[in-house]
Amino acid sequence: QFQFTFPDTLHLSGEADALEARRRLFYVAMTRAKELLHISYATQGDDGKALMRTQFLDEILGENAVEEQPGGVSPMAILEAQAALLLESKPTEGIGTHDRVAVQALLEKFTLSVTAMNKFLRCPLSFYYENVLRAPAVATEAAFYGVAMHNALRRGFDQTLRAAPGHRHFPFAGEFVQFFEHEMRRQQGFLSKKDFERRLDLGRQYLADYVRHHQANWTLDCKVEQEFNNVVVDGVPIMGVLDRIDYLGKSGQEAHIVDYKTGGVDPERLRRPNFELAVRSPQSTVSSQLQGPQSEIRNPKSEIVYGGTYWRQLVFYKILFDNWRRNTTRAVSAEISYLEPDARDHFETKRIEYQLEDVAFVKGLITDTYARIMRQEFYEGCGQEDCSWCRFLKAQQQVDSFADVEGEGLDD
Repeated sequence: QFQFTFPDTLHLSGEADALEARRRLFYVAMTRAKELLHISYATQGDDGKALMRTQFLDEILGENAVEEQPGGVSPMAILEAQAALLLESKPTEGIGTHDRVAVQALLEKFTLSVTAMNKFLRCPLSFYYENVLRAPAVATEAAFYGVAMHNALRRGFDQTLRAAPGHRHFPFAGEFVQFFEHEMRRQQGFLSKKDFERRLDLGRQYLADYVRHHQANWTLDCKVEQEFNNVVVDGVPIMGVLDRIDYLGKSGQEAHIVDYKTGGVDPERLRRPNFELAVRSPQSTVSSQLQGPQSEIRNPKSEIVYGGTYWRQLVFYKILFDNWRRNTTRAVSAEISYLEPDARDHFETKRIEYQLEDVAFVKGLITDTYARIMRQEFYEGCGQEDCSWCRFLKAQQQVDSFADVEGEGLDD
């Protein structure tokens, strides 16, 4: 399939006979071999017609004791060569727009979660394959461990809240650990034996210490793992699951939202946006202030423009909670409660107080993101080196996993 030509810088050495110059070049190529020289030639072309070998081989075979053997290529070698050719495909600028009618049918009942919103802001192409086409991906080991930790806390709180009034008390740390062990056994099939045992040991230690550290400050006036569906904000359907809602004061008209996180503390994820860069007034939409629908996905400092992923999550949860049905209670604050200790063996809690401009800003993100999804603006991608889908689809690179590590951290 390929024809090779001599480079422009290669000139004949003054010989009048061009054939002699080629013979010399062939000789030079042969002398590059140090120990063994293997020369092969094709007996027929792609069209099946017979081919003649170069006369230089005839000269060698006629004058030297050179062994000639019939050649052949194994089917496995052919497959390997074809796979190598696929990997050498030229990168593309983007993927072709798919059938708009078919894609719109997939989006007909789409409801926006904070994970979907953050994924779209990070890379619309990833959102398209994971949330619209629902390409399967195996969750990470850390995700299964996080699910077990969350469920252990939920079961401990559920047991307490189901008890009769006057007999409600939180389980001891050991009971929470038992819940965790049960939940880990449910996840065991997704983990290697080594990873299972390691996560089991870590969870036992961390969860027991976490409960002892925080239990004295827990309130019985709360709800856990509360699902919110069919919530509509400015015409956009949104959904989510809140780990815990603590009701404040005797009236219960104010609430504090708690979200559990495994993993280390990352201040960037709780960063408030730079409103001067992102939006000029609380009522302005995001994309109009950024001068174009694609500008945010190319900004490497998205935490500065949009705020950190955890900050957006907490504000999104307030919007979700406040607009749920005929709810008259208002969320006034929220926190990220880390289930693993820091280097000082301290269990960090990062708290925010909600502000009007925060809510207006994230509402703008919600409406803008949903509108762009409905317009099917998700074929460009982010182009970041750490984006699995961009590397796979645009740069034709192999990737180890399509697991959404960032989305797993939001666990909604």
